Amino acid sequence: MTGTRSGLAGVCEDVWRGALTRLQAARLVTEALATSPPPPGPVRVLAIGKAAGPMIEAALRALAGRA
Repeated sequence: MTGTRSGLAGVCEDVWRGALTRLQAARLVTEALATSPPPPGPVRVLAIGKAAGPMIEAALRALAGRA
């Protein structure tokens, strides 16, 4: 039973990582901020979840020192 669960866990992780790669979270954040930029002034940024890393990096690049 343990071997089956381990194999299934590996498959699930592969699917999860593949979904994150195809999601292109950084591109989506960059496009969203270009289309609907926040008002002038400082901006607080918070990213939570599986794609938080790429999302926060893209937001910080797009906001260029405002965050």
